[in-house]
Amino acid sequence: MNRVAITAAAVLAICCAGSPAWADWGVTLDIPMYYSFADAHATKPAQGGDKPVIWKNAETTKVDGFIVGLNSPWHVGLAYENYTIHPSLKCDEGCTVVDLNVNFEIFDLVFDFPLDAFNLGFGYGEGDVHTKLEFREIREGSKGADSIKVNPAHVTQYFVTLGVPFSRFDLHVTYHVLTVEEPEILNTNRDSSGNGNNSGNDRLKLSGQMLSVGARFNF
Repeated sequence: MNRVAITAAAVLAICCAGSPAWADWGVTLDIPMYYSFADAHATKPAQGGDKPVIWKNAETTKVDGFIVGLNSPWHVGLAYENYTIHPSLKCDEGCTVVDLNVNFEIFDLVFDFPLDAFNLGFGYGEGDVHTKLEFREIREGSKGADSIKVNPAHVTQYFVTLGVPFSRFDLHVTYHVLTVEEPEILNTNRDSSGNGNNSGNDRLKLSGQMLSVGARFNF
């Protein structure tokens, strides 16, 4: 984190030395639009001693949440992200419905580079990921739903922003690359005889890329 901040500050000073900087505070508001998993296949807990089943179509365009930020006249700012992704997942065999909600809460350090024709920004963030996972109708003849506990996970991200200035505001798009520690699934699965077995060694792969759009307002 220290190396990232020092390097970014040095590049910031060089690039902004002759650039038309905004001598104002700015507020940014972004809306997450799309999240894509880096690994489109994830394993689910094995049922009744079977081998883990591969999830297919582990991508989503359904993202709910927001990103807000505060930029200073010195081209350094802070941002807060809170959004939830809702992947559409299908199983090759066994389960028919998978409900997965993944909430990201991230705090960012932002560096912006106002140039003549466009605005460029970079940032780094860290936070936590909370996952809610539920299987419904896991096997033919099963009843109800299996709610699975997933440990919280740590997330880090790097992102780059490209914006077009319009006097006192700009419109921009941001590309995020997120690395999520693979959270452990803690679940007592039931086999066909009703006996339980712990699948604590199973983990989710949640790292991916996210695209957001937004605006900055200067005052």
